[in-house]
Amino acid sequence: MRALIRRVVLGFFLIGMGTAARAEWLEASTSHFVVYGNVPPRKITAFADKLERFGAAVRYLFELPEPEGGASNRVIIYLVSGIGGVQRYYRGRTDDVAGFYRNRPEGPVIFTPDSVDSSGSSSVADEILFHEFTHHMLLSNSAAIYPGWLSEGLAEVLGTAMFVEKGAVRLGAPLNSRASAILTDSPMRVRDLLDLDGRDLNTSQLSQKYARGWLLTHYLLLSGKRAGQYRAYYELLAKGVKSVDAGAQAFGDLRELDRDLNRYRSTGFNSVVIPADRLTAEPVVTRALSRGEAAMMPHWLSLAAGLDDAEARKIVTGARKIAAEHPTEAWVQRVAAELEYRAGNLAEAEAAADRALAIDPKNLMAMTTKARAQLLRAIKAEPRDRALFTQARSTIVKANRLDPDFALPLVLFYTSFRASGEPARPNAVDGLLRAVELAPRSDSVRLLAFGALLDRDDLPGARRMLAPVAFSPHARADNPARTVLAQIDDGADLATVRAAAVHAKLIGNQGND
Repeated sequence: MRALIRRVVLGFFLIGMGTAARAEWLEASTSHFVVYGNVPPRKITAFADKLERFGAAVRYLFELPEPEGGASNRVIIYLVSGIGGVQRYYRGRTDDVAGFYRNRPEGPVIFTPDSVDSSGSSSVADEILFHEFTHHMLLSNSAAIYPGWLSEGLAEVLGTAMFVEKGAVRLGAPLNSRASAILTDSPMRVRDLLDLDGRDLNTSQLSQKYARGWLLTHYLLLSGKRAGQYRAYYELLAKGVKSVDAGAQAFGDLRELDRDLNRYRSTGFNSVVIPADRLTAEPVVTRALSRGEAAMMPHWLSLAAGLDDAEARKIVTGARKIAAEHPTEAWVQRVAAELEYRAGNLAEAEAAADRALAIDPKNLMAMTTKARAQLLRAIKAEPRDRALFTQARSTIVKANRLDPDFALPLVLFYTSFRASGEPARPNAVDGLLRAVELAPRSDSVRLLAFGALLDRDDLPGARRMLAPVAFSPHARADNPARTVLAQIDDGADLATVRAAAVHAKLIGNQGND
């Protein structure tokens, strides 16, 4: 998440909330992402082209493999109207958020502003987009533990990407938007920076998390002064060493590191240039959305941002009208189906999904929404009817066959057994563990897998599954996963861990989501 401290431009951020006419809705895509925006074609193509080259540069620098899952696992990026647009869709604090990233079983999403001032300037908008896309690239395809300072530090270091001559990409440019916080006379100590997670932060501490996090990350990666220390710290974290202890082992005297950082911030900063011939960037394919798709996009944005059931009930009537006006568009029917499901209208959800599938029998999300509606109907049935669960599982299997590398059907198949009170089949547990590989930063999927591994009496495996949830940089200060993880590390037995996890509501009565 990109927190705002650059107050000098805050006044411009809220511009763009007006009602001036906008361009048509467009889609720009590669095998790595899909971008939607109500912007001119030249603008969305430029956004997508820069993002594709940026991603190629980051993959090269960090030697990242191509992400798993193919088209169904691409990140979906929504360009919305300014910072105000981002904040309308963000669920949580809204006074310091300029963009956000979420990884869900149904696929990762990024909300980012199309511009941040009235002139349409995109430099800060690019910085926010690259920040959030860094989160996706480094976090969504890895079970690695990234403390908050490092997660945000990496995103800030890479977020200032510049596109230089002959198609090259420069990474690590100075972070001018945080200059005052970086150069403050009262910088946060490295020891405190390493120990921020799990704490409620005031404004100053939050600012230093980003600014000092950027400085330490930049110093370790690009200064050439402490070769190998970043990797040593990272590997210690992966072994379960606490952040401060890992820092002391990897960096040595932390007070000396503070002095080195204070000297480093007053010198010229190194950067790295990735030549164009090292970048495997793909061409961007752009298309205009149909009238039906464009009409449904406001509803789809609300769904993608994570609206609750009450909000769904408020807007479902409008979506139903759009679906009736565009009966031959599968995507429109599919979105209507999901909104009906969210609103609790299960029969209507299944009917809309069937309309989408009649147009496009391979519509993966329509099939998945139909499965979810059937599964929830089975869960709510009184008395319990195993035939309904069997019907739902049949549809889930059809969705899985449409795309075996889509995480959500694998999660639903496992959940169907938990919800019916039946022991999960071995292939259901194996499918759930595969879903974790496909959506490794989805806490809900990890917690399901954590419970499944406890059921298999696999406490070491359960610990590995829980650790990224416990150390999630955006978790609340009293994160219960961290408490349960500490009990495992203190030697608690399986029964004690299971009881603690149930008490903390990490596992237990887990139904269809």
